[in-house]
Amino acid sequence: MEPLPTFQLHPVVEANLARYMSEHPQETEHYRRMVKHHPEHAVKTIMCRKMIQHDEIRDLATRLQPLVKEWISETPGLHDRIMEKIKTVKPLYSNVAYVEEALSTKALVVSSPPATRAGTGISVG
Repeated sequence: MEPLPTFQLHPVVEANLARYMSEHPQETEHYRRMVKHHPEHAVKTIMCRKMIQHDEIRDLATRLQPLVKEWISETPGLHDRIMEKIKTVKPLYSNVAYVEEALSTKALVVSSPPATRAGTGISVG
């Protein structure tokens, strides 16, 4: 069996994780034992948390969809630009990708100087 690649975290994340683990030694030890003695259960635990996180993101995107559609309807051509950017996204994730792209675009518009926004057809008022 070939060795696993070295896993490196960003130093800030590493420091935060080390702090969290030292503040929660029983939980840390619980997961160490689980990985060592019950690896399949550890995988299911990790995947369950990922699944819940994914579901929460998808639900948030669904709740934001009406607001996003309203804003997009006020911005000529934006829907087509978003659809072009997310055309390779799997259908299962397209709703989330659409909302993320719309919010990203909105953030760029709101944070850009007025001279940059002129003539873009994007309402910033």
